[in-house]
Amino acid sequence: MGRYIIRRLVQAVPVVILITLLSFVLMYATPGSFINPLEYPGQIGEEQMNSIRHNLGLDKPWYEQYADCLAN
Repeated sequence: MGRYIIRRLVQAVPVVILITLLSFVLMYATPGSFINPLEYPGQIGEEQMNSIRHNLGLDKPWYEQYADCLAN
């Protein structure tokens, strides 16, 4: 019984990674941005937008963003 539980837990690891990768790719591929500049016309400058993108990690490559997502 113990071997069965361990085997199922080991099999669950790739499934969880695949599900998180799929959901991350779907969110990454959707049009638009997490920071929509149209919501703040004239209130946020380009420098502030870049600062927000940097603070959220959106200026990193997708694989670094995915690693951060898994780590958090």
